[in-house]
Amino acid sequence: LNPELAGLAMALSSLSVLTSSLLLNVAKID
Repeated sequence: LNPELAGLAMALSSLSVLTSSLLLNVAKID
């Protein structure tokens, strides 16, 4: 596993976590 791919995977996972938390917050407010 090359470092570039690992970095991309980490960025994608953190991004998905961010979006999911944002969606949850929006759902709670609404």
